[in-house]
Amino acid sequence: MNTVRAYYDGSAFVPIESCKLKKGTVVYLTIGNEAILDENTTQRLTEFERINNNLKQLDKYEPLLSNFDDILTNRAHFSGGIDL
Repeated sequence: MNTVRAYYDGSAFVPIESCKLKKGTVVYLTIGNEAILDENTTQRLTEFERINNNLKQLDKYEPLLSNFDDILTNRAHFSGGIDL
Protein backbone atom coordinates (compact mmCIF):
# COMPACT_ATOMS: atom_id res chain seq x y z
CA MET A 1 0.00 0.00 0.00
CA ASN A 2 1.29 3.48 -0.89
CA THR A 3 0.43 6.92 0.43
CA VAL A 4 0.17 9.78 -2.04
CA ARG A 5 -0.46 13.38 -1.01
CA ALA A 6 -3.11 15.11 -3.09
CA TYR A 7 -5.48 18.04 -2.97
CA TYR A 8 -9.09 18.41 -3.99
CA ASP A 9 -9.59 21.03 -6.74
CA GLY A 10 -13.36 21.13 -6.39
CA SER A 11 -14.09 18.31 -8.81
CA ALA A 12 -11.25 15.78 -8.55
CA PHE A 13 -8.32 14.75 -6.36
CA VAL A 14 -5.02 15.90 -7.88
CA PRO A 15 -1.80 14.16 -6.76
CA ILE A 16 0.96 16.50 -5.59
CA GLU A 17 3.63 13.86 -6.02
CA SER A 18 4.31 11.27 -8.66
CA CYS A 19 2.35 8.03 -8.54
CA LYS A 20 2.13 5.21 -11.03
CA LEU A 21 -1.25 3.54 -11.15
CA LYS A 22 -2.78 1.20 -13.67
CA LYS A 23 -6.15 2.18 -15.08
CA GLY A 24 -8.92 0.75 -12.94
CA THR A 25 -6.83 0.56 -9.74
CA VAL A 26 -8.93 0.92 -6.60
CA VAL A 27 -7.85 3.91 -4.51
CA TYR A 28 -8.80 4.43 -0.86
CA LEU A 29 -8.90 8.04 0.29
CA THR A 30 -8.30 9.30 3.80
CA ILE A 31 -9.30 12.94 4.16
CA GLY A 32 -7.14 15.06 6.46
CA ASN A 33 -8.06 18.40 7.94
CA GLU A 34 -4.78 20.08 7.11
CA ALA A 35 -4.46 22.67 4.37
CA ILE A 36 -1.48 21.49 2.33
CA LEU A 37 -1.51 24.28 -0.22
CA ASP A 38 -0.06 27.63 0.66
CA GLU A 39 -0.73 30.68 -1.50
CA ASN A 40 2.50 30.26 -3.50
CA THR A 41 1.72 26.61 -4.30
CA THR A 42 -1.83 27.50 -5.32
CA GLN A 43 -0.54 30.18 -7.71
CA ARG A 44 1.99 27.74 -9.22
CA LEU A 45 -0.71 25.10 -9.71
CA THR A 46 -3.00 27.64 -11.35
CA GLU A 47 -0.18 28.65 -13.71
CA PHE A 48 0.56 24.98 -14.46
CA GLU A 49 -3.11 24.33 -15.29
CA ARG A 50 -3.16 27.39 -17.60
CA ILE A 51 -0.03 26.19 -19.43
CA ASN A 52 -1.38 22.64 -19.64
CA ASN A 53 -4.66 23.89 -21.14
CA ASN A 54 -2.71 25.97 -23.68
CA LEU A 55 -0.69 22.91 -24.69
CA LYS A 56 -3.90 20.95 -25.18
CA GLN A 57 -5.12 23.73 -27.47
CA LEU A 58 -1.97 23.30 -29.60
CA ASP A 59 -2.90 19.69 -30.36
CA LYS A 60 -5.49 20.85 -32.89
CA TYR A 61 -2.87 22.94 -34.70
CA GLU A 62 -0.12 20.31 -34.74
CA PRO A 63 -1.00 18.97 -38.23
CA LEU A 64 -0.33 22.47 -39.56
CA LEU A 65 3.13 22.58 -37.98
CA SER A 66 4.60 19.74 -40.09
CA ASN A 67 4.84 22.07 -43.11
CA PHE A 68 5.79 25.18 -41.14
CA ASP A 69 9.49 25.14 -42.15
CA ASP A 70 8.58 24.75 -45.83
CA ILE A 71 6.10 27.63 -45.62
CA LEU A 72 8.66 29.93 -43.99
CA THR A 73 11.34 28.96 -46.50
CA ASN A 74 9.04 29.71 -49.43
CA ARG A 75 8.00 33.06 -47.98
CA ALA A 76 11.51 34.20 -47.04
CA HIS A 77 13.08 33.85 -50.53
CA PHE A 78 16.59 34.36 -49.24
CA SER A 79 18.87 34.76 -52.24
CA GLY A 80 22.09 35.55 -50.48
CA GLY A 81 23.91 35.75 -47.20
CA ILE A 82 23.23 38.11 -44.38
CA ASP A 83 25.70 40.99 -44.03
CA LEU A 84 26.42 41.65 -40.37
